[in-house]
Amino acid sequence: MNDHYIDKNCPFCKSTFGQTDTIVVCSQCDMPHHKECWIENQGCTTFGCLGTIQSPTAPSADAVGVAPASAEYPYRQEVAAVFCTQCGTRCSTGDSFCASCGNRLRLVGAPESLPTGQTTYPSPPPPLPSSVYPQSFGQGAYPPQNPYGYGGAYATGAPSISPEDGDRVLFIQTNEPYYLKHFSKLKASSSIAAWNWASFFLSVYWCFYRKMYKIGFLLLGVHVVGLFLPTEAQCVVALTYTVSMGVMGNYLYMQHVDKAVNLARLLPENQKSIYLKQHGGTSIGTAIGVCMSLSIFSFIVTSLRML
Repeated sequence: MNDHYIDKNCPFCKSTFGQTDTIVVCSQCDMPHHKECWIENQGCTTFGCLGTIQSPTAPSADAVGVAPASAEYPYRQEVAAVFCTQCGTRCSTGDSFCASCGNRLRLVGAPESLPTGQTTYPSPPPPLPSSVYPQSFGQGAYPPQNPYGYGGAYATGAPSISPEDGDRVLFIQTNEPYYLKHFSKLKASSSIAAWNWASFFLSVYWCFYRKMYKIGFLLLGVHVVGLFLPTEAQCVVALTYTVSMGVMGNYLYMQHVDKAVNLARLLPENQKSIYLKQHGGTSIGTAIGVCMSLSIFSFIVTSLRML
């Protein structure tokens, strides 16, 4: 069974699977991972997926005691065992926490409870076409991913996100659905290109608004240097960095967010959320201040050149 995954890429570390690698697959979306990568990511890398770890040679549903669906609950399944998404330990269905690492367990495809007045589980949402969200292993090789974060086998109306994306939401704070969707697309395609109109039109000011100060000051320096160039050269410089920011803005912001989230994870849990809130979000005041300062400086330089 492992031969099916040989020479394919692990979605977490991007390296290919070898004959000697320990490969596990997600019980919900069948996405394969290195076991070490699954443990490090604390679950499946598919955005919003809450599947549990299992071997590619795991027994069929009937072999592990999956109860047949009933007329009242057509999508309900009960399994005889689950695996901890953090350490991979096999646990029984009666356990709420992993006996090995203490991680909270969740039964595959089992919702907490039905909404008030509802007697049957709704059908799962239809999968998106692979042309919209391409698969990491080629079209049709694995079930389509759901980038909008529907957890489990049911659509209850409330998206589910991983702990990692929860930290990103806490850091981004504004317009997070847009950025999480594009982050997922960038990682799935291993690309750096995802057009962002805000970063194209605002460029320098967008960087300061999103608190990407290093890139903001770099672009500010390029802009200031361009003021002393001939008019034609100024247009070329401005067009170059604005188009570059339009193409790479989402990627640069993803790198900025992930770096902050990784640093926050080194802190105690009670300090992590404080760090993310303070260092994340937006700063409209900084963006306006930079805009006003640059406008005044540009006016002075232009006036002096006209003398």
